[in-house]
Amino acid sequence: MWTLTPFVVTATLLVLWLYARGAAHASAWQRIGFVAGTALLFLALQSPLDALADHSFAVHQVQHLVIHALAPMLLSLSAPAAALIAGMPAWLRRRAYVPVASPPLVRGTFALLSLPVVATAHFIAALLFWLVPAVQEQTLIDRFAHDAMHFSMLLAGLFFYFCVFDPRSPPTGSGYGARVFALLAALFVNVPLGAYLSYKERVLYPAYGAAERAGLAPLIDERIGGLIQYVPGSMMFVIAVLLVLAAWRRREMRLEGWRSRGFARRPQAHDALAASTLARRNVRLGLTLAGFCIFFFAGAIIAGVLAHMANG
Repeated sequence: MWTLTPFVVTATLLVLWLYARGAAHASAWQRIGFVAGTALLFLALQSPLDALADHSFAVHQVQHLVIHALAPMLLSLSAPAAALIAGMPAWLRRRAYVPVASPPLVRGTFALLSLPVVATAHFIAALLFWLVPAVQEQTLIDRFAHDAMHFSMLLAGLFFYFCVFDPRSPPTGSGYGARVFALLAALFVNVPLGAYLSYKERVLYPAYGAAERAGLAPLIDERIGGLIQYVPGSMMFVIAVLLVLAAWRRREMRLEGWRSRGFARRPQAHDALAASTLARRNVRLGLTLAGFCIFFFAGAIIAGVLAHMANG
């Protein structure tokens, strides 16, 4: 059954109303991304998926993938800050947003949590902590712990992906190299974790019940949950790396265009060649990183299969 909690429903409707009022400040693709991310987050928290997640580790991993990664990724790509602020009525902006967002402590805390190193550590910590069997068991019997898990995972995902897809270019935003390595760090934690959960030989989460879960034996249910964490979860990082590299290349081409029109130093004869060489290097860097990710990903799958065959 659907579990329509007043807080989630009210918050979702409020956010959509504010965004609709300020949607003129966003492109068509940004609007699609924001609505899709908001809809997925609402479905993960309020649809029957939430109830099923209490009885199946695999379904719970689907829910966590949406809350921790997919919805934050779509929301971050939509860059909704301008539209949401523009959509606020003047009285709400003056009496609520400005007093809350203006204090130096709030701005400093937000800036700290948005640093690539901090955002990545926060993202990985939320992933690992809530997979500890004893912690996961507590979330299944304690509603407060369950809600705290979802809130912390969403918060970590939002800070991480807003850092990665920050529309502000360096130096205002994080450097593109730091964004790429933040994604790779998360990927290199996710791949062995997902591989282990996919090929393990014993049940780690008995709190879901010893009986069949959603028609699956407990061990199979947990292995499928590991595969969900492993395959789509890891591929999202690879896609994000390619998106960041594409944004990096667009910025460099834009800077070169400004230089060629005389907005920077006088263009030299070798500038065009240098820009072309740099663009080719970035393309090779992107392909190399993507190839390395795919190789690492495939190697972990093959190693897991071989280990499973050996144990069998």
